[in-house]
Amino acid sequence: MSNPNPETDLELLDRYLDDALEPLEFEQLRRRLHAEPELAEALQDARTQRQSRQATWQSMEPGDNEVDQFIRTFAARTRRQDTRLRLTRVSRFFGAAAACIAFGFLAGWLGRGTPATTVAPSGRLHVASVTHDRMGDVPTFNVALTDDDGNVVAVQKFSRLEEAREFANDLVQWQLRRHEMGGEEILTVPVSAQF
Repeated sequence: MSNPNPETDLELLDRYLDDALEPLEFEQLRRRLHAEPELAEALQDARTQRQSRQATWQSMEPGDNEVDQFIRTFAARTRRQDTRLRLTRVSRFFGAAAACIAFGFLAGWLGRGTPATTVAPSGRLHVASVTHDRMGDVPTFNVALTDDDGNVVAVQKFSRLEEAREFANDLVQWQLRRHEMGGEEILTVPVSAQF
């Protein structure tokens, strides 16, 4: 009734220690353990080795205090990392804002003192003068527009006097319409500029 294969016997003993035997296998093993002292001794060795392994693994497991300390350390590191990320985001935002402000100041500083070449639509304009130049064979009529302080803000060039007059009249009409719609100041055309 003995089993000639020791590997099969060890596997059978492991299944016995795991409570994984069928009832018929359990009964056959019980009979063999009473009849074969070597098998009973192998069962005792397997049981001792298993208990030794369990004790070793349990000694390697951290205790409750160690687990609590690990959790506290992990939580503190996570909070520090979150704080760093938030500070990085905020510093990027303020860095971008500072760069925009610096760029604005630099652009303003570089552009200081340059004459304006366009007219701001909300300001009050005056037709200061209409001058006649001759560039080669082509006559040029210049309409100079000034602000309230007398600074020339734009010069429009025309090849014919009629176009220069039409432009000046259109500008006056445009400011009259703006005045009627929203209370804007009216464009004035000095008498000396009438032509």
